[in-house]
Amino acid sequence: MTPAQLMRACGATTHVADDGSGPPLVLLHGYGDSADVWRRVAPALGERRILGIDLPPFGRSESPRVVDLMPFYLELLPALLADLGVERAALVGHSLGGAVALRLAAARPDLVSGLAVVAPAGLATSVPLWWRAVSATAPLWRLLEALPPGVSRRVVAFGVGRFADRRLAAVSRRTRAHLRHMADLHSDPRRLVALLDSGRACIGPYPGSLLAETRSIACPLLLVAGSGDPLVGAGDVAAFAAAHPHARVEVLDRCGHYPQLERSARVAELLSGWLALVDEAATGRDDAATGRDDAATDREDAATGRGDRERRTYSR
Repeated sequence: MTPAQLMRACGATTHVADDGSGPPLVLLHGYGDSADVWRRVAPALGERRILGIDLPPFGRSESPRVVDLMPFYLELLPALLADLGVERAALVGHSLGGAVALRLAAARPDLVSGLAVVAPAGLATSVPLWWRAVSATAPLWRLLEALPPGVSRRVVAFGVGRFADRRLAAVSRRTRAHLRHMADLHSDPRRLVALLDSGRACIGPYPGSLLAETRSIACPLLLVAGSGDPLVGAGDVAAFAAAHPHARVEVLDRCGHYPQLERSARVAELLSGWLALVDEAATGRDDAATGRDDAATDREDAATGRGDRERRTYSR
């Protein structure tokens, strides 16, 4: 997605790919990733202004000086949209980006015309055990900095790659290639520790209340999940469906945590159908606004007519 720009907002520099024209569509990636994860889906979404945002500190964005990233994202995204001249946009979020998008849609419904979440994080009521195990090993990774750089990089790359294979990858070679690339990006011990630190800043004091706090979302809503996703399980999907009965929920067979890579054509099809509903709802809002304006004009004309009649009566 090109062209791209670096934008300064809320004390951080954020990488934004801004391409195309038409109704704006914001793409948010997951933890440790970048907007490039949408590269197989974005071209199939029609005439849209597509905004691929690298959420700080990930991708090509810089690390913000904040302790808790979620409140920061809820300030950053409205600021970026305002600077980009976007009054209202459809949001698509994967994993962490799905949790961010859910919170933004609930907090700022005026900004969000529609919401699609793909394998969204944060649906569980407690911090996942895998995250507790990984984050607890951060001090051990720091010890690797004492090893020769070549050795430490190989050790970290092996550990991160093995975790990705066991916890994230499914049957798709595309997914494995993408995860291997992510593992290479964080193969330096210092980068890995920084990644884990940012993860703690994302999760913070995990309240387990994301679904309860986002029940008010009323815009067109889509959830896409994989039947083989080890991070977003069937119980999480069922809890989402119960919290949002108006949402369309699609679970893709033979698919893991990255449906947009593993089943890109099907995800593009689902997003296109959802976007049609978003456009239809936007047209309805515009028609309603036009109707209100016409009604106001009629009332003003009626008031003017009464005033004219009263003036004529008085003059006689």
